[in-house]
Amino acid sequence: MEFLGGLKDKQVGDIFEFGRYPQSPEGKEKPIRWLVLRRDSDSLLVVSEYILDAKRYTENIFKVSWSECTLRAWLNGEFMEKAFDESERHLILLTELYNYPGPSTEDHIFVLREKDVAEFFDEVI
Repeated sequence: MEFLGGLKDKQVGDIFEFGRYPQSPEGKEKPIRWLVLRRDSDSLLVVSEYILDAKRYTENIFKVSWSECTLRAWLNGEFMEKAFDESERHLILLTELYNYPGPSTEDHIFVLREKDVAEFFDEVI
């Protein structure tokens, strides 16, 4: 997820709270903690510090690309609506993703590609 706006003071490695999501067995909403992976002049690439939910990549039995998967639809629909209020949603950038295989997409929320995980978390791979 990439942000714009009131987070100009955040640097790579910083953790900050933004949005709310149920994060306990009882379903209690808590602030979402985000780790800054990359800072560009006008945006931040962030990943949630903790796993927030467990969803399948697709409900389809056939192999599908990111552009067709149900996880993408859930992240940019139900999850985005539940986790962020309207003012927060305006800070989340629409990001063009070059997907291979499959067509490019524009998403507000997305999962990291394997090469991104290797780049940002090489000590765990």
